[in-house]
Amino acid sequence: GERHSQLRSGSHLIGSLVRVKAVRIPSTSKMRSLGSHAFVRSDGISSFTIEGGSAMEEIGELAFYDCKGLTEISLLSENTTNIAIYAFASCSNLESIQCASNSIIQIEEGGFRGTGIKTLSWLPASIVSLDKDGFRECSSLIRFDGGLVRDGLVTIGSGCFNGCSALGSSGEAVEWPSNVLTMAGSMLANTHGLCQLIVPKECVSIGENAF
Repeated sequence: GERHSQLRSGSHLIGSLVRVKAVRIPSTSKMRSLGSHAFVRSDGISSFTIEGGSAMEEIGELAFYDCKGLTEISLLSENTTNIAIYAFASCSNLESIQCASNSIIQIEEGGFRGTGIKTLSWLPASIVSLDKDGFRECSSLIRFDGGLVRDGLVTIGSGCFNGCSALGSSGEAVEWPSNVLTMAGSMLANTHGLCQLIVPKECVSIGENAF
């Protein structure tokens, strides 16, 4: 109805909530999109869940931007396929992420920039594209943990891991996925903890200032 339409297109519809601790989209929800800036800078929110079966297809741009209290998200609906630009950027305490195994296809520019994630093991098998600056400045990201070993993943945008200063600091080798044939510019710049990188034979080019 009208309410659902507003949530699809309205910016700052909710915004800056301080008392709400958890946001849950139920399995019966017909809402298809969470509007841009919907919960921007709502520091009281600690968790966000999309239940399995929900019709939610997209988390809109800057939807949870700079929500400092957000620590966990669970995207459990296979209908949720897109995370728009800067949707969770600057959620510096966001560490725990769960996804349905066949769900997210694309993480747009800056989707998780500056978050507190430590691994990419949660990336679903359905992922195809990680856009520019997707995980830039995730300074707690230590390892990929097989998160990039996905048959459908063919695109990783420039600067995606730029500034991930802890990446590889555990001493484990970081392996570039063989399906992604180009390592774009500034991809691993400012990854000061990186000790060993394995570049597969399938990789055909390394971009400017990649390291």
